[in-house]
Amino acid sequence: EAGKIPRGFGGYGTLGPFCYGLLLGPVAELFHLPGGVNWSTLGIIFIYYTQFLLYDRVNALYEEEGLEQPLTVWWCLPIFFPFNLVVGLRQVHFLSQYFYRKRGDGEVAPSDPIAEFFPFITADKFAWQEFFVKPRLWCSLLKDSEDIPEEDLPYFVREFLKIGKSK
Repeated sequence: EAGKIPRGFGGYGTLGPFCYGLLLGPVAELFHLPGGVNWSTLGIIFIYYTQFLLYDRVNALYEEEGLEQPLTVWWCLPIFFPFNLVVGLRQVHFLSQYFYRKRGDGEVAPSDPIAEFFPFITADKFAWQEFFVKPRLWCSLLKDSEDIPEEDLPYFVREFLKIGKSK
């Protein structure tokens, strides 16, 4: 848009360093350099950093429109698998919805069969604990499923779901 300063690295600025970073490991191993394949970690760290920036930018675009931020940015961290996949799919959906509104192509966006099958993609922002106990978020085949009562879960799962909840 006119007057806006581009932010981020762009497609080539993201994938280029990521790919070169991944290649550092095999090259270092080939030349018997200290660290060997561990140098590939630089590419992985870079791609997670750029994902974090992208998700934060999508939230900022929504906030500029006066809408709720749709993404939980910290879910992109690899230690929260599968939530890095969940937030990635949500990012694609919400960014496409943003640009659909900006183009003014109509009031209702075209249907998205992937997002229809996986309701978590289009759902309002939710806590990670909700994802575990609400099967209707998982896929459309479970849309009529009841929430899983926490008391029906094994003790260790109940304790796990308490992480991050305020007391």
